[in-house]
Amino acid sequence: MTIRKIKVSALPEASTFEGLIVLGIDSSNNSVKAPMSVLKGNKGDAATVAISSTVIASAPGSSPAVVNEGTSYAAILKFTLPSGQNVEFQKSSTHIQWRVVGTVNWANLVPLTDIKGDNVSMQMSATHVQYQVGSAGWINLISIAALQQPAADATSAANTAAGLANTKAGIADASASNADSKATLANNAASLANSKAGLADTAAGNADSKATLANTKAGLADTAATNADAKATLANNAATAANAAAANASDKAALADSKATLANTKAGLADTAATNADAKAVSAYTVQLRLEALEASLVAQYKAMPTSMTLSYPNRITNRNRAVQKISSTLAPTGTGSNVLFLGDNNAVTTYPDGGFTINKAGHSVIHCIPTENTSLYKTITIDVVEPVMRKVAAASLRFLANGKIRLT
Repeated sequence: MTIRKIKVSALPEASTFEGLIVLGIDSSNNSVKAPMSVLKGNKGDAATVAISSTVIASAPGSSPAVVNEGTSYAAILKFTLPSGQNVEFQKSSTHIQWRVVGTVNWANLVPLTDIKGDNVSMQMSATHVQYQVGSAGWINLISIAALQQPAADATSAANTAAGLANTKAGIADASASNADSKATLANNAASLANSKAGLADTAAGNADSKATLANTKAGLADTAATNADAKATLANNAATAANAAAANASDKAALADSKATLANTKAGLADTAATNADAKAVSAYTVQLRLEALEASLVAQYKAMPTSMTLSYPNRITNRNRAVQKISSTLAPTGTGSNVLFLGDNNAVTTYPDGGFTINKAGHSVIHCIPTENTSLYKTITIDVVEPVMRKVAAASLRFLANGKIRLT
């Protein structure tokens, strides 16, 4: 590695302090580097602002003016004000400005850069010209009303304001000195506190590590305890369920035994009843057979068969006729029975076993009429169901009944 030597005078000049690092030797005679941000001087005295005891009166209509007779850090402002006119002031972003009351445009009076110091700011309130040192409260410098009086009256007000400003500046200087002392003590206390805080942080870190380990173990123990409790609960529930099932089974077994005993008793009674019923059934059946034989003998001996059958019925009927219709039958000779079976095709009419029938629709139905004592006498009849018609007695006349109604056939 080749070491290149260069004169400091040959180095280029930096355009800004941002990012610069300088080399030096510390109190232990060690070579060190330091950024420019730490290379700063001690805090200086606070700036002061005062009003000159002399206020110059200029001709009416002339422009007001202000001159700093002091320095940038100990300003002494000397005002020149026109006589006989009221003026007003304001602070813009770059200047203290003025204008004659009633006019429109503001004129620059003094640049704010000419009034500078240790963070000195100025503003115009509703009643005063004010200044501020650092972040302290705003201090009235001079009232606007005093500046608007004729020059002779303004002098006294300006002197009063100057005295007040000087007094407050002295107070500010004393406060700044006290603040520096307190800042030094605070820095020393902060260094000591930082040292102790470092030790406390180390101890706290060790304590946190041990606490974390303890918490981990406690968490594992809690988990194990929870699992054990859960298993114990499950076991207790299972035991309770088993006990309940056993008790239920015992109850059901006892009930089953009782029902079995009752069933056996009833079975015995049923067997006895069945034996009695069988005996009675045999006896009743024997009696029934004898009676049936006797009945058959009597019927065969005394009842004659019918030899003829006469039927009465409407062979033609009007559809939608709601009157009750029936086929009547008569068997001869008298005393030979009256049982006749009626079987129809249920087309135009629906036939019932007793000979009655109802109308279904217009059409033709065939019905078989069979006497049960002598089926050879059966007859087959037909019934026609027709739509209603009207019969004329002449080419263009109808015949009415005696009651004035029309006969439908």
